[in-house]
Amino acid sequence: MIPQPTLRTSRLELRQFCPADEQRVALLANDEQLARNLRSFSYPYDVEDARNWISELSSEWDQGKSVVFGVCLRPADSGPAKLVGAIGIVLDRQSNRGELGYWVGRDYWGQGIATEACLSMLDFAFSQLGLNKVTAECLVRNPASARVLEKVQMRQEGYFENHFRKNETDEYCDVRVFGLLRTAWNART
Repeated sequence: MIPQPTLRTSRLELRQFCPADEQRVALLANDEQLARNLRSFSYPYDVEDARNWISELSSEWDQGKSVVFGVCLRPADSGPAKLVGAIGIVLDRQSNRGELGYWVGRDYWGQGIATEACLSMLDFAFSQLGLNKVTAECLVRNPASARVLEKVQMRQEGYFENHFRKNETDEYCDVRVFGLLRTAWNART
């Protein structure tokens, strides 16, 4: 497989994760509110959890199963970009679609970072990966994530009650499902 690219926006750098990110990922992800709003994160979240997650990512890319980028905020000066979250797409090549997922550390909420990262990732998904459709799910109790998806022109396609169970709480969660076709992405103004 080709090397995972780095994507850049006006404020962000989306890049491959590396082992040096383990401490930062653990710091950002060890947040009960963040875990409450995500399907796949547990709380508490430690360096070992981050190490295991990061070690899986490059093989997932190499196998064509998914692509996950670290979302890094670029400083106004020439200093290094600071890791603030993650964004990725799980690929379904048979159906030529992907499922978008993302998270941003709590200190960076409300700054448009998730929206900017999603726009970059959608462009990558349609123009570089050649996907026909991108979907995303968000918990009903996370309206901020739904607003991000609406801002990037995804539209709600469904609502699923008790769609999945959070293992650590044994709680069943309702989700909203969003989708965007390549034709709609290409037709945006």
